[in-house]
Amino acid sequence: MISLKDVTILTGIVDEERISTEKSELFCYSRDLGNSIPDELLKAYGMLGPDVVILPENTEEISAILSYAYENDIPVTTRGGGSWALGGALPMDGGIVIDMGKLNEIKTVNKGDGYVTVGAGLTWKRLMDNLVSHGLMVGAHPSSSVSATIGGFLATGGGAGTGVPQYGTVGDQVLSLTVVRADGNVIRTDPWSSWLFVGSEGTLGIITEATLKVFTLQKLQHYLFYFDSIESGTDVLQKLSEIRPYQLSFLDRGFLYLLNQAGEHCLVKELAVAVSISGSPEELKLKSEKIEKICAAGQQQPDYVARDEYENRFRIGLVFKCLGPSLFVQEIRVPLRFIGKVVKDISTLLKGYTWGIESLGSDTGSIVLSVMILGDEREEIEYLRTFSLSANFGALAAKYCGTVYGIGLHNAVAMRGIHHEGLDRMREMRLTLDKRNILNSGKTTYPRIPVLFVAMFMFMMKTVPFLVRFMLDTMKYVPIGLLRFGLSIVGGKIK
Repeated sequence: MISLKDVTILTGIVDEERISTEKSELFCYSRDLGNSIPDELLKAYGMLGPDVVILPENTEEISAILSYAYENDIPVTTRGGGSWALGGALPMDGGIVIDMGKLNEIKTVNKGDGYVTVGAGLTWKRLMDNLVSHGLMVGAHPSSSVSATIGGFLATGGGAGTGVPQYGTVGDQVLSLTVVRADGNVIRTDPWSSWLFVGSEGTLGIITEATLKVFTLQKLQHYLFYFDSIESGTDVLQKLSEIRPYQLSFLDRGFLYLLNQAGEHCLVKELAVAVSISGSPEELKLKSEKIEKICAAGQQQPDYVARDEYENRFRIGLVFKCLGPSLFVQEIRVPLRFIGKVVKDISTLLKGYTWGIESLGSDTGSIVLSVMILGDEREEIEYLRTFSLSANFGALAAKYCGTVYGIGLHNAVAMRGIHHEGLDRMREMRLTLDKRNILNSGKTTYPRIPVLFVAMFMFMMKTVPFLVRFMLDTMKYVPIGLLRFGLSIVGGKIK
């Protein structure tokens, strides 16, 4: 718990207009895109919520904040745009939330050498819009670019999104990072050492500035095909990936149906495959011929329809949330060669639910599936049963040589199965860089709740959700300190 003395000292680092202990603001910073998770379930994680929110303006202020927090053993959680749904930005152990939104400066645009230097709190959409005036473009960017920040996409790995199939993951575009370590020391990385922090989810340091490769603005050409069967639609995806398109994605029948229900106008076929290409006129002509040959079994849509689908890519993923009103999202990354089987298995798993799949292009012959399930958090028993499905997706992905996409809070239990002995090396690295475990504690490399307990809890949600509801209701009356003590006794990582 932060004291009044701590708040006073922290206010001296920034100023009183950029620090808050107001309950309404603290509540907002204790949620992310997955805000439909029941409060009692977050309490079961032993979540305290933030004690104070700070909006620093530069690296020096963040260094001073971390230096003080490290000396006084105060937990620190970094927040970008809050557009993730895996709990990575939730302050589980209280303490300080650092909102990166004011580090949003475009510091350098070097067209000749092809790089930009920007603040980590800058949104991708603002950077992209600015670069157009210079005749430049970024390589990879996320589907949530309107709100997602540079630092947030870097910290969460940036392994899928527009541009990734052609230019590689966002880490491939990093030339240098400015990072503040847990003890307040500031370091600047080269392209190789930057990989230590890309995908570290805020556990090894806070990225405050990034120098990224940018590319000459190229003409884009868009295609949209509808397929009458899952087999014919999924068969083309791997072939399309081999031409290294700028974007490659698909929407399944359920997703198309929900879009229509929400007022959009789509053909409801088994699969809609969207592909965009960039390059010189000669490259576009060659790739275009290959695309039309590969997708000959599909129904090609007019150019303006394909272009509209591309331009709506930032909003389409959440456009039907109003039908829920709650939306449960689970993402998995699987090899393209198995995509047909994966889609069929998901269909079997979710029989009886209202759901749809949107995909994001990835690299190295893989694709990320965002499975969106509609629910109603007000119907608590049924919603718990829906939430229990999250455990099945990890197993489904592993069956086809894939993994969950993103870790954060909710998928930390999957880390041992993904990385095996490598997880021990990750924990050693984390301890080396943050001996007091103040940065984003209780997530990513350490499950909040032991794996056995999570498995048991998920099984109960699926089979006896009313009993889980009773347990969660009972937790309302259990002091949070006692819950956290219990979690620490059974092996949970509680600071």
